[in-house]
Amino acid sequence: MNQVFTKIGFFSLLFLLLASCEKEVIPNETFYLEFEESVTIKDDQQNFNITYSKLVEDSRCPEDAICVWAGRAVIQIKDQDNKVYDLGIGDLEAGGSTYVNEVEINSLNFKLLDVSYKKKAEQGEEKKSRIKLEVRKK
Repeated sequence: MNQVFTKIGFFSLLFLLLASCEKEVIPNETFYLEFEESVTIKDDQQNFNITYSKLVEDSRCPEDAICVWAGRAVIQIKDQDNKVYDLGIGDLEAGGSTYVNEVEINSLNFKLLDVSYKKKAEQGEEKKSRIKLEVRKK
């Protein structure tokens, strides 16, 4: 009976340790973030966090649809000081917008590569979205 409780305790502790692990990325990597997920960027000179904080819009043409324009996806990431950065893909100039595809944070460049969903029908659902970012040294 003690062995059963010992095994349960071990696996519970292992689960808690794995759940508390934070995602870490180094410059010149591509990575994914789920909605509201954070990542620590580890550089030779600094460590800082960014979080995927908001899906501003996703007006891209759904698969199997015929659209007049390609649309765009715009997201927000924020740094550990809660400074917000807008990043987009697609038609970023429509309607006179000033969205960009790449932004500099703490001397590193972050580029939005994709906004995706597990299922086609979830397009536009903020909580079901995930982003693909590239971080590069300047």
